[in-house]
Amino acid sequence: MFGPVSELILIEQFTTHVSALDQRTQEIIAVLPKEGLASLDELLLRFNCRHERLSENSAALVVRVLKLLEEPTPVGFAKLLAILDYLDINRNLIVDNGELGMAIEILETFSKVDDAHENLSNAELDMLLAVLHHIDSDGDGRLASSEISSLRDQLWSPAAFLEQQKQTNPRLRQLLGLSSDQ
Repeated sequence: MFGPVSELILIEQFTTHVSALDQRTQEIIAVLPKEGLASLDELLLRFNCRHERLSENSAALVVRVLKLLEEPTPVGFAKLLAILDYLDINRNLIVDNGELGMAIEILETFSKVDDAHENLSNAELDMLLAVLHHIDSDGDGRLASSEISSLRDQLWSPAAFLEQQKQTNPRLRQLLGLSSDQ
């Protein structure tokens, strides 16, 4: 998407910053298979607005997002990238500062919607994707700023939001195995 991933230069920069930041993230990176490193590199590119160097601040924000993932795997990274696509208001494939704050807020809030833990499982990432797809009124794979504002407002009451989505969102109903009369 952004050029050859084989260089993985951002991964090197990220691991340099992470070595001082977070033991769990270091462990995640150490066991990632090659396709996982490529997915992580693509994620890092989204947080790297200039495509030159990854700042310590950007690295800390990536760590904050990675900590939300219950299972940081290539599949989880792919789902996270799809979620970021929906939240990329200006469609430049980069998580700008305003988009980043909003994305982290939505991810952190949604992590509390379905259960008590504050991590996003692959199933919960699928649920969030179903919600974003449902909210995307023109079906272009990107939410308008008004759709994002509405989502943020509704997430202030996570349990009520999830119940409303279960009633009105066919994709979410299918994911959850709910019949039309439940």
